[in-house]
Amino acid sequence: MSFEQQLISWRRELHQNPELSLQEVATTARIRDWLQSGG
Repeated sequence: MSFEQQLISWRRELHQNPELSLQEVATTARIRDWLQSGG
């Protein structure tokens, strides 16, 4: 999967699971996991 396709996939995943402002616990955890995995 190209980098562009990966970014699109991540964006779609985040937008399917919206969270309230300043309460983005799952969003923050998911982004942390992506960054730690080398994404």
